Amino acid sequence: MSNFDAGYDADGNAKTYTTRTLALAAAATDNADNIRIYYSDTNANPVWFEAEIATVKHVGWQGMLGYQKCIQVIGDSATDIWCDYAEGAVEISEAVTIQNLTFLAGYSDNAQAINIDNDDASSTGQLFVDRCKFYGCRGVFGTDYSFVRVRYCEFVGCLNAVLHQSANKEMSVTNCTAIGCHSGFKTDNSGTVNLVYNSVAFGSTSAEDFSGNWDAASDHNVSCDATAPDNGNSIRSETWGDLKFALSELDSDTASAPMDYRPTLGSSLINAGKTVAGLTDSTDIDGKTISTQPIGCSIGVDEFPSASGGGTIVLHYFQ
Repeated sequence: MSNFDAGYDADGNAKTYTTRTLALAAAATDNADNIRIYYSDTNANPVWFEAEIATVKHVGWQGMLGYQKCIQVIGDSATDIWCDYAEGAVEISEAVTIQNLTFLAGYSDNAQAINIDNDDASSTGQLFVDRCKFYGCRGVFGTDYSFVRVRYCEFVGCLNAVLHQSANKEMSVTNCTAIGCHSGFKTDNSGTVNLVYNSVAFGSTSAEDFSGNWDAASDHNVSCDATAPDNGNSIRSETWGDLKFALSELDSDTASAPMDYRPTLGSSLINAGKTVAGLTDSTDIDGKTISTQPIGCSIGVDEFPSASGGGTIVLHYFQ
């Protein structure tokens, strides 16, 4: 595994590779290499990502601007797959991470943000999607023998937030938020351990907030319908007003983006979650420290109290 730094630092100094294309060319195939994307306002590259940015080599992609300054990824057609780990001559055999990126559908909600399709039942590869934001697209899709973990991710107005159709491979969703999606968090398989903790899905427009085969241990979730996986601590049939998101009062359309989905004082999400070893982390999507109490972290992508001065998501393009 090696890191390949692309772009320019905050002072405008070129990294080893000035574009992601050059960095990708230097990376090895199926070696869990990682493309770390930097950006400088003085050396901006206002060019959209192309389709299939991760095909064949199966590298990871990491935005290096820090919290609330995600690199923005936009598809250039209605059917793009922007991070594609598809079946073929080479399949994922390592742990691959996609982190700190914002995926925005430029044309259609048929555009797939992240796709993984491992055909080999013996594959040990994992796709780890961490602290990413998805607006108006298809979110994370895993099929066949694909091991997927999704953590601290936000999905707004997506066709699907997370859809897992993998046979005999585990999926976990932890501290995620899905608002106004066609369908929220869905599994479409059997005989597989699917865990969801500390996640909220609200206002799914044509399907259920949560659906499919969730493990009985799944808990501390919230839905506006009666589908939140529950082991005694989830909240079902919740109202929008009780969530008390920071900027929810500015627009009654819950599928509008970007909005601020941090919980404010009095939200039912506060202290309603649970830290889970191996799944939750010490910081949330914005870098705020998460409660270390057995019961006490917030449900969703943002911990409470929200960081002062936050709320503005700065999006940058990178070639």
